[in-house]
Amino acid sequence: NMKMKYAKQRVFSLLLSILAILCWTACPIFAEGYSVALAYDSSDSVSARVVIDKKEIDVGAVRKDSLDRRYTVMLRNSGYAPLNIKDVSTSCFCTLVDYPKEKILPGDSVALDIILQTKDMSYAQIFIREIYVETNDPHTPCDTIVIKGSVVR
Repeated sequence: NMKMKYAKQRVFSLLLSILAILCWTACPIFAEGYSVALAYDSSDSVSARVVIDKKEIDVGAVRKDSLDRRYTVMLRNSGYAPLNIKDVSTSCFCTLVDYPKEKILPGDSVALDIILQTKDMSYAQIFIREIYVETNDPHTPCDTIVIKGSVVR
């Protein structure tokens, strides 16, 4: 009975030793693969990065009239490659955006001109409109700007 217990402990100890040796020899392979993956994924040094200065615009209470409300949001390329604005779309026909079509060089900024047309909007205690900015930034391919407020008489 004692011999059997001792034999089981030796087999278990031997298996643990083999497992430890396998892990020890395999770890540098995994660690090397991990560091290679990190080096490959660290595209910050070769990619464009979009930074939007205002992600939310609170317009407060606006009247439903024929006046267009204009707002400007700055978009900056904080990356190391040219930033391309692929598309800008909105969640409502009452929101229009004018944006430059040329590429934005690293470190440069451009203005997005936003027009909110309240004449066709319904009266609302609270409204939320979204602007979707699609770029070639691999980390943020689509960013959102929110416009919120209320339409009053």
